Amino acid sequence: MTTLHIEKLAWAVGLMDGAKRIIAADPSTATVQQIGLSLYLLIGFSIENALKSVIEENGQLSGKLKHSHNLEDLLVKVTECGLSLTPEIDEFIRDMSPYHVEFSFRYPEKAGWVTLYKPEPAVRMLEEFLTIVTRSKNLADIMGWTPNMVDFLRGPR
Repeated sequence: MTTLHIEKLAWAVGLMDGAKRIIAADPSTATVQQIGLSLYLLIGFSIENALKSVIEENGQLSGKLKHSHNLEDLLVKVTECGLSLTPEIDEFIRDMSPYHVEFSFRYPEKAGWVTLYKPEPAVRMLEEFLTIVTRSKNLADIMGWTPNMVDFLRGPR
């Protein structure tokens, strides 16, 4: 049996790894102007997938929420599902939400002036968030998960 919520979490972690690689060369000089679009695009989609993994695990990812990019709406739902976050992570996700839902980091023509965390602290906050989500999962789901290549090649049904 495939546990889709674990696949979403794995995807979120992969996106975070991409964000880490962007700032890895020299995190002290990686400025938002140089790496902002790609970095915050990865961070936003990592957050979205992790939030959706919690909602899906609780059997409540359907309808409008399934296709939503609104991190605040997803955050409200994960709180209803029982996930507890620190006030700092909650604020971080809420700060990212308007830019993520408006695709500010997906399309260069939508990019403008934004106020966000600096790159390195943003990735650290993302990692802390993903750690909380991972710890909320059933260990057997995580340890027992193996990708089914046929499903991967065929795509969702």
